[in-house]
Amino acid sequence: MIQPPSPSNDNDSNNDNDKDEKGLIPIGNDPAELVALNLSLLHITLVRLDGSLFSALWKAISQLPQLKTLRLLNVSIGSEAVDAEALWEACANAEKLYVLGSAFAAINGIAAHLISHRVRFLQIRAIKSEAEGSDNNLKQLELIRRCPKLEELVWHMDSEIFVEDIAQGRWPMLERLSFGYNMADEQLEPIINRIPVIVKLDMSSTGLGPLSFQSLIGRHCSMIQELSLQNCSHVTSAIIQELLCSCPSLRVLRGDEIIAKDIVNGRPWACLSIKVLHVYISFAAKEQDLQHKVFECLSRLSRLQDFSIRDPRVSSINMCQNSLDFRLKSGLGVLENLRDLRRIDWQHTLQTFEEDDIRWMLRNWKQLEYAYGCMGDIVNRHAHIIRMLQLRGVQTY
Repeated sequence: MIQPPSPSNDNDSNNDNDKDEKGLIPIGNDPAELVALNLSLLHITLVRLDGSLFSALWKAISQLPQLKTLRLLNVSIGSEAVDAEALWEACANAEKLYVLGSAFAAINGIAAHLISHRVRFLQIRAIKSEAEGSDNNLKQLELIRRCPKLEELVWHMDSEIFVEDIAQGRWPMLERLSFGYNMADEQLEPIINRIPVIVKLDMSSTGLGPLSFQSLIGRHCSMIQELSLQNCSHVTSAIIQELLCSCPSLRVLRGDEIIAKDIVNGRPWACLSIKVLHVYISFAAKEQDLQHKVFECLSRLSRLQDFSIRDPRVSSINMCQNSLDFRLKSGLGVLENLRDLRRIDWQHTLQTFEEDDIRWMLRNWKQLEYAYGCMGDIVNRHAHIIRMLQLRGVQTY
């Protein structure tokens, strides 16, 4: 299958759902001809394709003059050198290469020496791979080592090998990094410390902790724009608070939990241009009087568009009892300047709205498109508030 160009894909590194097959069309009996007749293709997604049957397709893709993104989803390739060379030439023609599922895992016998020295990957700026296994990592490493202009990497990688390459300055332009590999804090620290500039970092479900945090704050706090630290057991509330206070360029932060007392007693937040904030705000049983002060801190985030207090560690059958209370009597009214807010998520938290609270939201947050979570502790009230939101075009869940 192949995906035709779409304006919505121009910024696909941020908005991409790589496993979504909507909008795909069958490639037919002669996919190479289909590509050759559409030289303006910008983004191609190949799904469940036996690549060894379509060497001509790889050659056609390699000749596209404006190709930006090539996604290979569960695409296999035979072990013949001619198949491999055609594949690498197609990959070399893209700016962004996404290899998901079994693509590289199914490259039976294709070793590094089968990547022709004539093939140079000078155009590739971003690589995303989810093929697992140390043997596959080594094979894939041969590919990214030939991408000197790499800016973004999403990888399951052996940490020692990767650190060695970082130390040698192999990718001097690398600034956006995501690991799908559960590394320890002491393994992550040298990576963060040796990359010259980091603007986007996703270390969710890793062992990121005090060592790597100090490198992050010490070297990158002024430039970092996107941080994802969910499901990191060593990332504390104090670390989240320090990031909010120390990173003025921050636009996106996804974490687990920040304690209300840390917000109130801490330094003022510096990330006044943040647009996406996903972090559960928790209160101790006798700290409900801090609600107003937390809302006052949030009121300074006037460019916020996506705000979630959902705790990713909590299952859907549980409710967090002591969370931020989105009612006027708790201080909601000070958020009237969050005029760009489009999405709000309080799932798994106990909210007991009155109609006045919802009317206030609809009146002040005119850009609101999504409101997720329980709307009340009484079934009838919940259903009535849902209808109020839906009548104004707000999607609920």
